[in-house]
Amino acid sequence: MSAAKMAETKNDAFPHGAARFLGQLRRNNRKDWFDVHREEYERLVLEPAKEFVIELGAGLRKLRPKLQVDPRTNYGVKRINRDVRFARDKRPYKDHQTLWWWEGAAKDPAPGYWFDLTPTRVYLGVGWYMIEPAMLQRYRDAVIDDRRGHALDRLVKALERKGYKLEGPAVAGRASLTPRLDASGPVA
Repeated sequence: MSAAKMAETKNDAFPHGAARFLGQLRRNNRKDWFDVHREEYERLVLEPAKEFVIELGAGLRKLRPKLQVDPRTNYGVKRINRDVRFARDKRPYKDHQTLWWWEGAAKDPAPGYWFDLTPTRVYLGVGWYMIEPAMLQRYRDAVIDDRRGHALDRLVKALERKGYKLEGPAVAGRASLTPRLDASGPVA
């Protein structure tokens, strides 16, 4: 959903200034700028994000009763600052706010739902963070299995017909949902 469309809809979760703030952060991604604007981040993005984790989490728990709903920073509300020691992108801050609801005792590796608020869009997703190699292999085997793979093809096509766009970053170890749609390509 675009930020403009989000502004047109009733949205009590985040103030209208949240996406604007993230856009300013994208253009001024420096520690000195963020230090001056930290209170604005906390008021427009961080505090509403914590409330949203609880609010949406209550609804998600109706679908998944064992879902973990934890509004603490670095749990349900991901940190805005990057750990630049390990990142290729050395900018000190992310230009989006990620929220996470997961299943199981540990927040990672775990299956769950996420929400990203960016300067221009809202993303909703479901998936597995830090999927273990053995489970990834079982998934890949299921994708190429005639019966289960074709069921996945039908599911993907049905979602696309309804207007959903299935995508994700090309991350090492991420299993693609679409390799069966083009049988000539390798399984991710």
